[in-house]
Amino acid sequence: MGKKDKAKKKKGLGKEKTELKTEKNAKKKALKCQEGPKEDPIDLMIARFKAKDAAKVAVTEEVVNENPGARLNCSFVLNPSKSNEFILFGGEFFDGEETLVYNDLFRFNIEKKEWRLVSSPNSPGPRSSHQSIIYKNWMYIFAGEFTSPSQNQFYHYKDMWRLNSDTMNWEILKEVKGSPSGRSGHRMVRWKNYIILFGGFYDALSETKYFNDLHFFDMDTLKWNKIEFKALDTVPNPRSGFAMTIFENTLLIYGGYSKEKPISKYAEAKGIIHSDMWSMNLSNYPNNLVWEKVKKSGISPSPRSGMSFVTVQKKLYFFGGASDVDEKDDIKSVFHNQLFSYHMDSKRWFPVNLQKKKTGEKKRRAKKDANNQSNQPNKSVPDSPSMKEEEDEYDNEEQNEEENLSNDIQQVKLEKVEEVDKNTNLPTEVKPEKEIDQSLYPSPRINSQMAVCGNTLYLYGGLFEADKREITYNDIYTLSLNKMDGFECIQESIIPPWKGEVSDDEEDDEEDDGEDDEDSEDDEEEEEEEVNEDENEAEEENEGETKGEEEEENQEVKESKKKVKEGKGKKKLKHIEELKERLANFAKDERPTPNLKESLREFFDRTKDFWTKFAFDKIKTEGMLETDAKALKTTGFSSCEERFKEVRPLIEEFEKIEAEEYALSQEKKKEKEKSKG
Repeated sequence: MGKKDKAKKKKGLGKEKTELKTEKNAKKKALKCQEGPKEDPIDLMIARFKAKDAAKVAVTEEVVNENPGARLNCSFVLNPSKSNEFILFGGEFFDGEETLVYNDLFRFNIEKKEWRLVSSPNSPGPRSSHQSIIYKNWMYIFAGEFTSPSQNQFYHYKDMWRLNSDTMNWEILKEVKGSPSGRSGHRMVRWKNYIILFGGFYDALSETKYFNDLHFFDMDTLKWNKIEFKALDTVPNPRSGFAMTIFENTLLIYGGYSKEKPISKYAEAKGIIHSDMWSMNLSNYPNNLVWEKVKKSGISPSPRSGMSFVTVQKKLYFFGGASDVDEKDDIKSVFHNQLFSYHMDSKRWFPVNLQKKKTGEKKRRAKKDANNQSNQPNKSVPDSPSMKEEEDEYDNEEQNEEENLSNDIQQVKLEKVEEVDKNTNLPTEVKPEKEIDQSLYPSPRINSQMAVCGNTLYLYGGLFEADKREITYNDIYTLSLNKMDGFECIQESIIPPWKGEVSDDEEDDEEDDGEDDEDSEDDEEEEEEEVNEDENEAEEENEGETKGEEEEENQEVKESKKKVKEGKGKKKLKHIEELKERLANFAKDERPTPNLKESLREFFDRTKDFWTKFAFDKIKTEGMLETDAKALKTTGFSSCEERFKEVRPLIEEFEKIEAEEYALSQEKKKEKEKSKG
């Protein structure tokens, strides 16, 4: 079969092809684990790092000529002791073959554009996806994860450390009662003398658990306080990788990502990109803490994960991220480099359109300043803008964004009433929106670090995926928040070589080569069979026509059995697709779904919080008077049982298929062992 024919055959396989690839990769990984060099237990790896740090006796610093090695999910915060410095700690890097996790500490001098590597005794273990908060002269970090080089082992920290930014010495804080469990992907913000922590996830390879718990850490008394909510309270869904900030006494969270556990190996885990926003008034802490959903207003970013964010005065800035786009039978990740702002006072979203510096602007400004100086000879020109001027610039910027939003909304309204050209899919009397000048923005990416010093926004690193290749950046961009005249790259990326697979085409070629080998082997076998059949036929002719007729009948029986087997295989695949489609329809429902081999009681115990709230809403809707705990439990259990009976037949089908496949695999295993013996 030629390449073109194979391409035609592969086109349209869609999910089936994806499943085959996934299965193939899983087999490769399993084989690598069995045949390759065995890793040490993850606890032993961490112990080695601790022993190495224990050998250090004093804090040392050295200037490094290059940027820190490319990394993701590090922390990048302003140095509380030096206003012209950032502190970078930890992170991880994947080169296509193995994962490296760091616990190195760097200082970046903004004016000199200089990196210094700081080595301290008693440092935290290597980690990524932790969080850092600055308070007084301390930088606090909590939790994070350590991944083994093969990515087959994970460890989630639940320790709290703090760095003295004057001496660069680390101190570990002892665990206290009520501290959050180990996690990564959580978010922390500072409010007064408290660290507020929300969400995150815990990955144990066999299971990933997402959190929506809320904790307060008092940095003066060094004590944790977990906020407990009632079963009927409305709270955000569990999530990680979201944005969280403080505006006055209001806590805000936006977006994030989570994954639902599939009920069968044939069902795909459902990834959810959240695009909701929640707020909480902290004025009466620790009492009367209630989550409230915030209504969207303005033009917000499309649902996406991996967005970077930073808070500046009363604005929350967002950059980048990635979203999944369906393309025929495949899902493609689209990376973004747009900038959005959310105004926390007016609760409105705005796209931020950067404008290139106008030619001659500096000359006009200089001339204007000179005229002002000549008119007021006794007054000196200030070196830096006053607070009043900064506020005016901020208000002007906000006014411009309001005008941009008004124009965008007007454009949308106009497009709705105009006729659409069938060829261009654009309104006939509306010109396409002017293309964004990409030279004003960093390249598209996810998981960058953002921080602010004065009126300048700093963006560090990030990740871009090109097919199988991951490009990890360690560049630095700056953006003047007063001028909004484009990002400027102040340090270029040094991108390490990629050691893994480059594209899906390579894997397809491998599959093609494998198929070619299989086809050639099949052809050789068929040729041998034909030769043997010819020889047998010659012998059989001598033995008589009756025997020949019997052989022909046997051959027909074999062919008919083969066709029946092929038909059963196609029928089974079709049945699995139908089951998956039915499962997808169930997933659209907000009600939980029972897992495989889960009893009704186990299902209810796992999801009772949902069913209690569901019962409360149902009782209110139907006008029933009884709303005590017993009535809620009875009604909730009844609804749970109804859902269980509704979904159970589908689950039993999956269980039956998996049992058949297991029995078949065991049978094949026995036959293989027999043939070897």
